[in-house]
Amino acid sequence: MTGLLWLSAHGGAGTTTLRRCVGFGTELSSVRAADPGSVVVVVARTDARGLKRAQQIAALHADITSDRLLAGLVLVADAPARLPKPLEDLARLVSGAYTDTWLIPWQEDVRLGSPPDLAHAPKVIRAMRDQLLFVLAERAKPPKALSAPAPDLRPVAAVSNTPHHLNGATP
Repeated sequence: MTGLLWLSAHGGAGTTTLRRCVGFGTELSSVRAADPGSVVVVVARTDARGLKRAQQIAALHADITSDRLLAGLVLVADAPARLPKPLEDLARLVSGAYTDTWLIPWQEDVRLGSPPDLAHAPKVIRAMRDQLLFVLAERAKPPKALSAPAPDLRPVAAVSNTPHHLNGATP
């Protein structure tokens, strides 16, 4: 599986809802299942369990040698209130392991069963979608060839690095 892969850090993270809202990508069960060249986005709730699991995934990804791109972390609000200070601190710490982090605010309408809709989604979801499309487009481009200067193929005259006066010649 290549392209954009949504990795749920834990059950109930909101991965399926987010993928449907954004409109592209494939859900993934493990970062190890991602093919080289894949762009992986981790989705976690902002509770302690979700944040710790996102931290574990970042550490696991760091141990895997491949060209998978861990493009970012989506933190989905687990409640309508502001995060308590300990969770806010943990979220800040965990997000440092990712290239980008997007915080999705509480969505009461989605909780009540409204289908995900990009047109009415929070601005951060639309911005994230645009950024991920850009990353995918950049990864799809063929690598640029390194342009080295053309070698000088003219014959080289024999040159001695030894000063002439050491060869018996007078200075």
